[in-house]
Amino acid sequence: MTTERSNDRLKALREELQEIASCRTQLAVSSADTPVLDNAMRRDGATNRQKFIEQRIDGLPEASATPLALILSETDDRWITTVTARRGRAAELFGLRDDSFRKRPDGPGSSRYDALIDELAKTILESDSDPVPTRHSTTKWVIGALAVLIAVGGVLVATQGGANPEPGVEAADENVQVENVDDDAGEPETTDLTVTQPNTVILDGCSVPVGATEGARNALTPNISDPMSLFGDYPPTCPSALAKKWGDLWLQPFDEAEPPTVLLATPTNTFFVQERLFEGYRRVGGDDGTQAQANAGLPSGTDELNGHPVLLLEDGGIVISEQPGSIGRWLPPEAKAAWDDNGGIDGDLGLPLADINLVDDRPYQGFSGGFLELTDDGVVEATITDPISAKQAAEELIANGPGILRLYDQTAFFVTETGTRRWIPDADAWFCLGGDEALLTEEPIDSWVLATFELGPIATCEQQ
Repeated sequence: MTTERSNDRLKALREELQEIASCRTQLAVSSADTPVLDNAMRRDGATNRQKFIEQRIDGLPEASATPLALILSETDDRWITTVTARRGRAAELFGLRDDSFRKRPDGPGSSRYDALIDELAKTILESDSDPVPTRHSTTKWVIGALAVLIAVGGVLVATQGGANPEPGVEAADENVQVENVDDDAGEPETTDLTVTQPNTVILDGCSVPVGATEGARNALTPNISDPMSLFGDYPPTCPSALAKKWGDLWLQPFDEAEPPTVLLATPTNTFFVQERLFEGYRRVGGDDGTQAQANAGLPSGTDELNGHPVLLLEDGGIVISEQPGSIGRWLPPEAKAAWDDNGGIDGDLGLPLADINLVDDRPYQGFSGGFLELTDDGVVEATITDPISAKQAAEELIANGPGILRLYDQTAFFVTETGTRRWIPDADAWFCLGGDEALLTEEPIDSWVLATFELGPIATCEQQ
């Protein structure tokens, strides 16, 4: 009985591989038509299928691998040649025409073509492991996915900045009064601030001192002799409010900066970070500071990688934005290790375009060139996807004109007539650009498909 079942699976897999080989692209074959192959892969999807098949082909002897690669590999050549032409090139390796390559000889036995497919099918069924992806053990991925699920409830709402005042410094009186907006009531309230540090900074035209908290002036910067040095490359602007405690951090918003920034003070360091970059860190804890710090560690500073803003974390992870002013995406240490193994900022995996989230009940994160996911045995896997297939899928989506596309975590982009994508930062921009009525498809699209559109400025009502 076991032998019969094995033979049935082998026969079915042969037919599935022959169906894939007969199409110009693997995207033309539905996962519903490849149950045996998907079971052997332990996942589904045309991109996964392509990677799996190509890796199994690479493991065969060259005499078999070369013709099978011509027939089955998802290469540029597969898109520009016919199925017959591809098989014909494989047949030439045996000194045969395509019809002779596929013709069964008289008597028992199979054709050269059938023999190759059979060899690949046996290799797939006999394989007990999948060496293709990069794998990293993890614990924080599950925590992070659940935390982000709690934190994300739709598109992000952010405050836009205004004009920047000219910088200046004045000494404060012993006691001053400043206006601070109460988050609950929405009305300004007056707070008495007592000067407790000699290095107080109040910028010209501002009422709120830099680094000020309720009851203490300059509480965020007690060990800095020149608080103006904090600004660095950031143009000095007025603080929008007094600093507030968030877990072990103090945060003071500078909404008028461009892009909007936050003065962040840890127990050992004080620095500015872009507001939306920091938003990616907030979401790790569902906007709970203590939980975010437990999941991802304390921020330790900022950096820039090829123009992409980065928030560094003490535990070795990072938060990175695709462009200045856009939302940050958290990479825990295990995910960052998989990312680094695939070339990091310059690698094929590309940048994270969405949060860690649960997709098919497992943590998953989409990138511009592939994805990371947590496997059943508790490791992070990196999969690189095919840019040619992604480009074709993108062209089909935009065929009906400009509109909105969304990823699995509800991150949304407006795609223009010229094929430029613009991140939608808030509800105002979403509704102004058409909302649900402007969706090019109701289904979430893959991040690597979205990434084939050129990145443009952040979306506003004026940038349709």
